[in-house]
Amino acid sequence: MTMNITSSAFDHNGSIPRVHTCEGKDISPPLSWSSAPAGTRSLVLIVDDPDAPDPAAPRTPGFIGCCTTCRQTVPGCPNQ
Repeated sequence: MTMNITSSAFDHNGSIPRVHTCEGKDISPPLSWSSAPAGTRSLVLIVDDPDAPDPAAPRTPGFIGCCTTCRQTVPGCPNQ
């Protein structure tokens, strides 16, 4: 079984809209998930960007965000 994580803010493998970046309003995109493994009690999603802030000269990973929930029944994280 494959767990799926999607966002209504952008297409799969698409660019993240400016509003969700430090060049925009830096608002986290909405995320939703499905098909968590049976018995899952909690979820944590950590997003980082290993070539931020400069893809040509990466220095340290850019931490993008973290979304947590204590209940597997929660279907996603809204804009934050």
